[in-house]
Amino acid sequence: MPRPRFHKLDPDLQARILDTAERAFLDRGFHEASQNGIIADTGLSKGSFYYYFDDKVDLYVTTLQRAMARAAGDFGPLWDGVDDGREFWEQVHDLVLALGAAAMAHPEVVALAKIGMGLGHPALSPLIDAGRARTTAIVEVGQARGAVRTDLPTDLLVDVLMGVGEALDRAALSRPELSMEEADAAMFVDLFRRVAQP
Repeated sequence: MPRPRFHKLDPDLQARILDTAERAFLDRGFHEASQNGIIADTGLSKGSFYYYFDDKVDLYVTTLQRAMARAAGDFGPLWDGVDDGREFWEQVHDLVLALGAAAMAHPEVVALAKIGMGLGHPALSPLIDAGRARTTAIVEVGQARGAVRTDLPTDLLVDVLMGVGEALDRAALSRPELSMEEADAAMFVDLFRRVAQP
């Protein structure tokens, strides 16, 4: 997470820093992108960089968060743990399709996410925590509707579902071309149902 001072910067300077970092990470990957090169390209001094970010990982996470927010669009109410009254698994299916459509419309987000999959750095925990909170909210909607099992501790069920989701993400990211067809969405939802349905 950037330091609070970063959020007080002029929005144009914030954008310039993150645009420069995004280009560097996409062009060269995380390890090959030079922190000093990014700093020089933004026109910041090294000292002012550390005034806004702890390190290159912190800059990467901030860059990825901005890209994910840009791609978020309208995932529907279930994304925020809101039941819209339709059948629960139909909502999940539509959410999976919306996530796939957002990924295809924003390949830079997919590329940035792929870069971070192997990092395993504590700085990624805010992204993981946000995913866990969202998954928990979705599970709780399903439990309230009787569509998701309640015989396991919620934390355990969320961990298992996140593991399934991570495996599906890795499989999708390993394809030569990212796609999300109806058959893919149906398969993803079927896997989730097999784990979560009572």
